[in-house]
Amino acid sequence: MPNEPKPHVGRARNLLDAAAAVAVIGLSVTVIWSTVSAHRSAPPGARKPTQVAEPQLPSQPLSLAGAQLDGNPRAPVAIVEYSDFQCPYCGVFARDTLPKIRQRYTTAGEVVLAFRQFPLTTIHPFALNSAIAAKCAAEQDKYWEMHDALFQDQRSLDDQAIQVRATALGLDRGRFSSCMAKKAVGDEVDRDVAEGKTLGVSGTPTFFIGLTQPDGRVKVTQRLTGAQPLDQLDKVIDSLLEQVSAQHEAPRTVNQK
Repeated sequence: MPNEPKPHVGRARNLLDAAAAVAVIGLSVTVIWSTVSAHRSAPPGARKPTQVAEPQLPSQPLSLAGAQLDGNPRAPVAIVEYSDFQCPYCGVFARDTLPKIRQRYTTAGEVVLAFRQFPLTTIHPFALNSAIAAKCAAEQDKYWEMHDALFQDQRSLDDQAIQVRATALGLDRGRFSSCMAKKAVGDEVDRDVAEGKTLGVSGTPTFFIGLTQPDGRVKVTQRLTGAQPLDQLDKVIDSLLEQVSAQHEAPRTVNQK
């Protein structure tokens, strides 16, 4: 007869089998919990990070012709912003960061902001009309007032809400309404969009930051996308201002005895 396993050997094997089963279950639970935790920690709508090559910086200086300027056009540093009045991230920049940029740099004549329209009409139904409204306000020298008013409440950008803003800003309603109906104004917006696309702009806000050249154009040295925090913009702006200061620093002379 074959040798039967001794009782203590059988018990040992059972214990080993049970331990192995527990280990497998524990590992499975750990994997499942890690997966669930990762999904819980990810923000709604978050996508898996991918390696996407940033578009190259413009090889030629950018013209500011046709852009709405805030500040001295001869300021040493320029920020060219492509924006959408219905874009929530553009609103964050306009409400939270832009006032500080104005206070720190624009009023001192160190930075000029050039605003260009880039309405994302496929997802923002009121963006194009808002862009036209801002340009029509510019005809009455109230562009930046309309810019700030539109971004202040992005939930109300329909025709009636825009007319209310025009009245609050003291615009001539007849001139404003006539301008809103002009195709030429819409064509100006389209030109901004077309130019932005040639620069690789696909989302808003997108910023091109650089040094103003003697001919008034801007040599871009940095491209940023999204509602950038103030400290990030400070670093870029201050670095450029330091370059300008170094270039204009008078050479030291040695006294001749």
